[in-house]
Amino acid sequence: MEKPQEIEGPRLYVLLEGELVIDLPDHSYLHLRKGEGAHLQGPHKITPIDPSVVAVWNP
Repeated sequence: MEKPQEIEGPRLYVLLEGELVIDLPDHSYLHLRKGEGAHLQGPHKITPIDPSVVAVWNP
């Protein structure tokens, strides 16, 4: 992953390489590093800091 993406529905992320910032609708964010994960239910924006490898599950 190299570019920001707007996501509308639920997703589960596990970061395999790189770093990822997830912007949430309430103006907070998550900063994931290699080996970390997050399960999000609503809309959000994901932005890789460096080229990243992300495993994504779309339930």
